[in-house]
Amino acid sequence: MILNLKISLIARALIKYGYSNFQLEILEYCEPSNCIDREQYYIDLLKPEYNILKTAGSKLGSKHSVETRNKISLSLIGNKRSVGGPRSLIPCIVLDVTTNVSTRYKSVTLAAEGVGSSPKAVRKYLKKNSEKPFKKKYIITKLKPYSLYDSSLNKN
Repeated sequence: MILNLKISLIARALIKYGYSNFQLEILEYCEPSNCIDREQYYIDLLKPEYNILKTAGSKLGSKHSVETRNKISLSLIGNKRSVGGPRSLIPCIVLDVTTNVSTRYKSVTLAAEGVGSSPKAVRKYLKKNSEKPFKKKYIITKLKPYSLYDSSLNKN
């Protein structure tokens, strides 16, 4: 039955009780700059049964369906800055100047872990193109970036 489908609470209620048992009213006209404050006022005052979001202007508490998440994921393919999309990793070589041992890492984050630092600090060091060893012990050199989907990734 349609009431068992994964549709919104309000949509199920409209189907179950009928449109004639609901009404839509404009509670107040306000300036666009005041809309969020006024919406929060009415949420707090009326405590609407079918409003799943308790904070005006926030998506906190809402969840996308698996189908919607998959659609979003597919739409972000190719977007380098998207979560889950093909991002470029910046591989690094870290030379320990005290032992003269080089280690290759597939990302700045892993290189930072390897030298006991934060990724932000390593990125800052790389951006400066410093001649001085990082933490007075490591020379970190970035290599050509590659895609997460590159099958020739090194395991480090």
